[in-house]
Amino acid sequence: MQDESHQLWGDICGYVWSKKGERTSIKMSNYRTSQTWYGAVNIYTGEFILDRAKKADTKYTIDFINWLIYRYKEARHVIIWDGASYHRSEGLRTYLEN
Repeated sequence: MQDESHQLWGDICGYVWSKKGERTSIKMSNYRTSQTWYGAVNIYTGEFILDRAKKADTKYTIDFINWLIYRYKEARHVIIWDGASYHRSEGLRTYLEN
């Protein structure tokens, strides 16, 4: 499972994917600007993978997918997204077709 999260200045609460009943904390390094995080969960091991990005767009989405493929070369990957525009972009469709 994979998604991204945008943390904005002033946010003290939000929604993230984590194990039920466990509190998830993400350190904010700059409270005056937003931060974007890509994350994935290995549904077999429960391992949570987190990677910071400059922003959420087609380029960074493809970069994260490439990083997952590199890190887990032997794995089969199933990615489930919401309806964000960069999840449906022409650039991402072209990438996935190749």
